[in-house]
Amino acid sequence: MRVRQSQRVPGGFILITGQDGIRYALRPNRVAVVHDADECQDETILRIYGGHIVRVPCSLEEVLSWLGP
Repeated sequence: MRVRQSQRVPGGFILITGQDGIRYALRPNRVAVVHDADECQDETILRIYGGHIVRVPCSLEEVLSWLGP
């Protein structure tokens, strides 16, 4: 069973669960950079304004779909 890594929550937030199990509620416009974590392209790094870095076990394309309209 696959764990859900992201969901929209009230207030315009996206709730993201990092690989370490820590949850982050953030607004999509607070993500500075999104990039592949490695050459396998099955994990993604989000760099959030304020210096936080979140690694998620999802492809870049999946993460970009969370941040879209």
